[in-house]
Amino acid sequence: MNCELRKWSMSDAPELARLLNNRKILNNLRDGIPFPYTQRDAEEFLSSTLAADPTRTFAFAITAGGVLAGSIAAFRGGNVHFRTAEVGYYLGEPWWGQGIAAEAVKQLCRYVFEETDILRLFAEPFARNAASCRVLEKAGFRLEGTLRSNAVKNGEILDMKLYALVKADFCRLPNSQTLTVRSMRQEDAEPAALLWLNANQTAHSFIPASYWQENFEAVKEMLPQAEVYVCREEESGELLGFLGLQGDYIAGLFVREGKRSQGIGKRLLDHAKSKKTALWLNAYQKNEGAVRFYLREGFRIQAEGCDEATGEREYRMAWAASHGETPAEKEE
Repeated sequence: MNCELRKWSMSDAPELARLLNNRKILNNLRDGIPFPYTQRDAEEFLSSTLAADPTRTFAFAITAGGVLAGSIAAFRGGNVHFRTAEVGYYLGEPWWGQGIAAEAVKQLCRYVFEETDILRLFAEPFARNAASCRVLEKAGFRLEGTLRSNAVKNGEILDMKLYALVKADFCRLPNSQTLTVRSMRQEDAEPAALLWLNANQTAHSFIPASYWQENFEAVKEMLPQAEVYVCREEESGELLGFLGLQGDYIAGLFVREGKRSQGIGKRLLDHAKSKKTALWLNAYQKNEGAVRFYLREGFRIQAEGCDEATGEREYRMAWAASHGETPAEKEE
């Protein structure tokens, strides 16, 4: 879902109070926010935020469909860290799992790096908060380390993760405006086949590399004849990923190493969804990242089985544009 960042207004107080009066949200934030969270608390926050130095605090309301969905801000450091800023954010529970947080972080990064002299943004989510870590990764942040026993929250000693994005790296991230998704052409076959080989070897380390190498030539020959969509960066012409279809079956979705968690796989999958009313695939159970990705994109696990070629356990997963039959159900 698309979102927008805008300046806060005192009129946001009632909705902010409803949004933040939730222990599930507060349990992943730093201390200092009262619970229950009342409209008076919201008004005090808004008054303080609106009075803050705009060269040191970059704070925005996150909206989705014109409705308040959350909060995001970057806070400039001091002393020798005056050109770094720490990022913090949260979403109201009704807005979780819709891609809004990652998009909001991207928009904040763009604003800070283009409108200020900040050189580095960083965030320190609790290590247990896998969803927040994933948000940062999707926005292009790099994991720099684990801060062991770095916090005490609700009486529990917690590790934290240190993620950062520097301006130089941000300028090299693919911009969705410069990415093109189109049907495969003959000249795409060689780089796509090499991407297929590399991606399978890195994502499926539990399968001998020789298995993929033995199938490389057959895949390279088959790709130009299949229904394949590639994602290329317009300016450089670099092939960043591709998706192959056999009818409603997703034969594979691959993204170049170093370009993952930047929305390229989702862009390819959305393109396939725009052409089909239903899709299905098989995913190795040990490839937990892929399974999570497809679940997040609306696929359901329908069955478990075994891949005869490798002996690995796999899930059959399916997606449908409506709540009608999925293609896997039609087969049976």
